[in-house]
Amino acid sequence: MTDQDHRSDRPSYRRPPVTEAVLALHFSAPIEFRFLDTYANKRKSQFPRIEDIIETTAAIKIGTANSVTSVRKIGKKLTNQYNNRIILANERQLSISHLAPYTNWEALIDDIRAEWSILSRHVSLSRITKLSTRYINRIDIPAPVGSVIDMTQYFLIGLTLPSLTSHNFVSTFYINCNLQDRDNIVSYTINMSGVNPPPLIDHISVILDIDCATVDNTPLRDDRVWELAWDLRDRKNAMFESCITDATRALFR
Repeated sequence: MTDQDHRSDRPSYRRPPVTEAVLALHFSAPIEFRFLDTYANKRKSQFPRIEDIIETTAAIKIGTANSVTSVRKIGKKLTNQYNNRIILANERQLSISHLAPYTNWEALIDDIRAEWSILSRHVSLSRITKLSTRYINRIDIPAPVGSVIDMTQYFLIGLTLPSLTSHNFVSTFYINCNLQDRDNIVSYTINMSGVNPPPLIDHISVILDIDCATVDNTPLRDDRVWELAWDLRDRKNAMFESCITDATRALFR
């Protein structure tokens, strides 16, 4: 099966609401920092801003004032000159983020394939065992001052409010749920929240944050990795579409 054989049921949107798209590869064994450092230096021309990812741990002995703190480098954060591409390379995973304006999945998967090709030359003993993708969507709904907004007109996931409260849209809220698909292939984490204050005048803004990850945690052949990545994209898209209504889709077209 080739990349061109994959098709998503998600409509093509002229103005996709994606503010950040992430694709991550998870490893079977931790990668030594020296290899991550070598990789970061090789990518410096394309990602000139390089920062260490630091892990700090503290141990406190109960009943005494004694404590032990340790600090160690566990990875690298690389940012390109336009601040719209970010790579996180740490002991257990490699991820790449595309920030707005979002282009498409093809560009995202092409980028992480290229980065894995460079990093894997130094870490042949570490295999990919899991994939995950996260899409953060900001949905801006027109809402002139004094207008009444019913969230159920735009979302199929939400909250129920008591009848004694205002009928205006609630802009400050947070919903979190963890789900697993019927096939037991992927798990989902869905976060939905209001943005207060909204970035656009006469609008309300809602963040719909969908994280989709493979469940099986076994080493994968390289060809299987990318086939599974396309399947992950389709499942993520299907979940997004199942959370919104046609009124919401009309905002992106």
